[in-house]
Amino acid sequence: MCPLSLCNQNQKTLSSLQAKDFNGAVQSASCALRDLKRDIGSFDGIPPADEIAGEALDQCMHLNKVGCSISDATSPFIYDRGIVLPSTMEDGAIMTTVLVFNAALANHMLATSENSDRSLKYLHRARQLYQLAHEGQDIDQNFLFHFAVINNLAQIDQSLGDAESSQKSFEYLISVIMILITQEQSTIVSQLGGFLVNMPFSTKATAAAA
Repeated sequence: MCPLSLCNQNQKTLSSLQAKDFNGAVQSASCALRDLKRDIGSFDGIPPADEIAGEALDQCMHLNKVGCSISDATSPFIYDRGIVLPSTMEDGAIMTTVLVFNAALANHMLATSENSDRSLKYLHRARQLYQLAHEGQDIDQNFLFHFAVINNLAQIDQSLGDAESSQKSFEYLISVIMILITQEQSTIVSQLGGFLVNMPFSTKATAAAA
């Protein structure tokens, strides 16, 4: 069973994200990671994919019924839904990945709301946490999670002025979506609609890099 302290802290993070209290989200996410280190042991990385059961990460993502914020024609799409951590969760690897992703998202959203030099600090921290959460994950097992992390990393790279890395990530996501459409994987594609919003921004990133 998931320790009560982890579930409570994670729920505080989700509530703060929904309320757009990003400072509060960062604080509660940091507390959750501290509780994780205390309750589960040394926090030194994410276990490899074969230790994470099936599609459990994507299933946890579907538990959050709050929709992502809708981007307009001038704003790129950011996957901004935190991941729910069920009280019945027994897999320490999934708990770790969920809490690290939510901490990354909290820092990412705080950075987008800041108009100061501090936003760079939050962006770099979010980038490190996204990369840590993504280590060893298998795209075939947790498709939505994979897309969310790569998409948000691309947004951060773009914000940090790394147009080349951002463009490569966007092109990769687009190529996978095209393959899914060709294979008539409509169920999966329907879950990725928000990411299609970033196709025009991928083109803009290419132009900026040139």
